Amino acid sequence: MKPKKSIKNLTPYQTSTKTYQYKLDANETNQLLFDDLELSLEVINRYPEVSSQSLRKTLAKTYALDETNLIVGNGTDELLDLLVKTFTNPNETLIAFKPSFSMYKVYAQINNANFIEISLTKTFDFPLNEIDKYKNHNPKIIFLCSPNNPTGTTIKRDKIIDLLVRYPETIIVVDEAYIEFYAEEKSLIKEVTNYSNLVVTRTFSKAYGLAGIRLGYLAAKKSIIMNLLKVKLPYNLNRLSAAIGSQVLVKKETLKAHLELIKKEREKVFNVLHQLKINVIPSKANFLFFQTSYSILKPLQKKGIIIRSFNNNYYRVTIGNSTENTLFCDTLKEVYNERSNLL
Repeated sequence: MKPKKSIKNLTPYQTSTKTYQYKLDANETNQLLFDDLELSLEVINRYPEVSSQSLRKTLAKTYALDETNLIVGNGTDELLDLLVKTFTNPNETLIAFKPSFSMYKVYAQINNANFIEISLTKTFDFPLNEIDKYKNHNPKIIFLCSPNNPTGTTIKRDKIIDLLVRYPETIIVVDEAYIEFYAEEKSLIKEVTNYSNLVVTRTFSKAYGLAGIRLGYLAAKKSIIMNLLKVKLPYNLNRLSAAIGSQVLVKKETLKAHLELIKKEREKVFNVLHQLKINVIPSKANFLFFQTSYSILKPLQKKGIIIRSFNNNYYRVTIGNSTENTLFCDTLKEVYNERSNLL
């Protein structure tokens, strides 16, 4: 049987299947931050709450919102796809920047949307004014990832607000998967009640170190949430993930200590890369984006280290623990010293 034309040229999403001692390619947290969770298996014989009302109430209390401003899902991946599926008709335009989260383009293609990518500047800033070139396309959704994956760069709050005002009929999605590594006060999540076209997505996968439970949430005006609930699959979030989410939201001191550690380690790695005269981009996330003059993948692999590679010898390395970061930096120093001796 032939699939629909929109997925003909798609390939399944894949990650590295190789096993390495030091996995620094996926922006995961490498340790269990919450080892005191209380989980009961007595309820897993029953379906979960149809819309995860308990977790939504906890999230609403955390951000001073109403639960009707929130929807939760099986990772923000599900929610971003749900947003496109709910609000985009075939051939309507979606806009994103590049490089950024690659799945925006996939969601657009699956749902037969017209997808436009705008390149970041040479310093990886967001040229938001470039969007105006496509105003006659009447964009349905604009995706903004801040801090951006893979660059770690951010968009100033006032520039996003300006975009919300200038494009009142366009849904502006602010993907805040890495916002905790920047600053909570930089988040726009509390602004969703003030702007009818603002959508903010967040995740438990990064700062909370819970990538394995696949838990994300989306905040927006009640009218947007109500339409998403119409399309959302029943029981899309399991009981255990919802319970874990509710419990870790109140463990603020544990999260704070972890974030401080990552920021400290991020600065350490950045300084080493800078000392090696590597083109490294200042980051507000739990990774660094940098460019080398030659490939460094094999030397790192020999040391059991895996990082994410991009075109033109650009790389993204996850900030791990002190041991991992030190090994990564020491390996880079060795590679560069060996290279220098050959020249």
